[in-house]
Amino acid sequence: MITRMQNKEKRRQRILFEARRVLTREGYDALTTRGLAKAAGVTQPTLYNLIGTKDDILRVLLEESVARVWERLNQFEAADPLEAIEAVTIEPLKLFEADETYHRAAVISSDHLHGALATGDEIDEQNFVGRESAQMATLAAQRAIDAGLLRGRITAAVFGEQMYICFRGPMRDWAYGFISLEEFRTRALRGFYMTLAIDATPAFKTVLERKTVALLKNGQSPKQAKSRERVGRDK
Repeated sequence: MITRMQNKEKRRQRILFEARRVLTREGYDALTTRGLAKAAGVTQPTLYNLIGTKDDILRVLLEESVARVWERLNQFEAADPLEAIEAVTIEPLKLFEADETYHRAAVISSDHLHGALATGDEIDEQNFVGRESAQMATLAAQRAIDAGLLRGRITAAVFGEQMYICFRGPMRDWAYGFISLEEFRTRALRGFYMTLAIDATPAFKTVLERKTVALLKNGQSPKQAKSRERVGRDK
């Protein structure tokens, strides 16, 4: 019985391996159950029994990435609340950086799913990735509330949803090649800081404002910097 289960899992992992390979090299349109079954050395009925449809396979791949992010975030359970909040953006980006081509393709492919990672409603029951991502931010926001950094007038769940939205937009722009991974990081963190500032205590709001300004300075182009200097002199 154990050997049979092990063999099933090996076949399942072969299918997922081939799916990652196809997504990385050719994208979503090239991903077919027929092609995956052949590449993995299994029949199509076996593929359906082990995982399911093409979209089911993609969901499994996305869920695996989410699980890996949770593992990373668990390391921040005893961290400073703000560090834990920042980790909700920084840790997924470290994962993306390890294989940008694959993760770009995965995000783009998710647009084909109902309740898509990139565009779907994070409340949608079928949007596992969106719900989990919002939950990561919710837990981090709750820690800030518990630590007295946020006043609690806005619930952690609302913060979590809004922070996910702040993450989701730059993620799509990065996936489609409009911005770099570093710009993705800058935009997501800026969104986090500005969102949290609305309910922050005075001292914490000052910290968030300082971090936001620092991101703006570091993220501007030389042309923008000169323009701002010129405006400053005109005043």
